[in-house]
Amino acid sequence: MSTDIIVGYPAETDEDFKRSVEIIKKTKPIILNISKFWPSQGTKAAELKKLKAGIIKRRAIELMDLHREICLEENKKLIGMKFKCLGNRKGFEDTFLARNSDYKLVAIKGKNLLGKLLEIKIVKALPHYLIGKVLQQ
Repeated sequence: MSTDIIVGYPAETDEDFKRSVEIIKKTKPIILNISKFWPSQGTKAAELKKLKAGIIKRRAIELMDLHREICLEENKKLIGMKFKCLGNRKGFEDTFLARNSDYKLVAIKGKNLLGKLLEIKIVKALPHYLIGKVLQQ
């Protein structure tokens, strides 16, 4: 699941923010786009008293940290699993990047893997990508 969230809307209370955090904890989105509120000229929201920049920044960081934890937790569940992945671009040095059927990013060591369908095993999980080992080309 993918979702967007805006933090720091002028009327957002601490309780509102806590509810947003709880929703993110429950739904565990794979992609979370976090935006800080910015008023659009001519809207009612632009006339409201703005929250302090420090509050908005703290809330955005809290959500980013939470999302990183969720992603790592979910990715760790994939360690040891096997997937078919398509090598779709070159990474650093002798690494290629691939996507599995769930569109998870997988880094794989190897040469000439571009465009190849690979059977890989997940050996390590990081918050925003997995590390795989090629089992079969």
